[in-house]
Amino acid sequence: MDTSAFRQKFRSEKIPRNYSGLFHLILNFSFLVFSTLLALSQVFELKVWEIMAIPVTLVLGNLVVFTLHRYPLHRPMPFFGFSYKIHTKWHHRFFTDEKLVFDLTRDFFIVFFPTWIVLGFVFLVLPGIYLLLSPIFSANYVFLTMAMGSFYFLSYEVVHFASHLPEDHFLIKIRFFKFMRDYHKIHHNPKLMRDCNFNIVFPFFDIIFNTYLSPRKQNASSNISS
Repeated sequence: MDTSAFRQKFRSEKIPRNYSGLFHLILNFSFLVFSTLLALSQVFELKVWEIMAIPVTLVLGNLVVFTLHRYPLHRPMPFFGFSYKIHTKWHHRFFTDEKLVFDLTRDFFIVFFPTWIVLGFVFLVLPGIYLLLSPIFSANYVFLTMAMGSFYFLSYEVVHFASHLPEDHFLIKIRFFKFMRDYHKIHHNPKLMRDCNFNIVFPFFDIIFNTYLSPRKQNASSNISS
């Protein structure tokens, strides 16, 4: 089954009739923006050392995304069967390197995280972070960690969405989004998806773990093979 046929089948069988892609986008972004701002509003009289919560959380977020994406989302593992199916069997069949762009706002169903995951993050993970860190660190450090966790999740959704936009979209004129789109496009090559370019917001841990394949190298290897 080619990609176009799979998309038609997926839309008719998996996407609910009353689904609204724009409502999905608004819900996800609203909860993540609100939780980021709410946590930041609890920060007062910030000390210099507490600012370390920002880079620490962003780097840890990058590592979490890399690890989950490289392993359970692309390799069948116990307890992650449904996640593997959604990501590898659905998302990577719906989007390939040759057909990377969504056609309809209804396709947001397979672009963004399900809203229940966002709600779980906001109402379970963030309070869990607070309970875990508050006995150890200052309130400012804890709330900055929570804010950056939400901000990273929001950044993930934005960058991943931009990576599935048309190449001539105004956002892709911005060098960063152009770079991340080209980088993510390589990951959607069915022959490469289990091997490289697992980060979304920035390829920090792909570089560290030598799973980064640059668009230049990919183009060069494609030219050689052809």
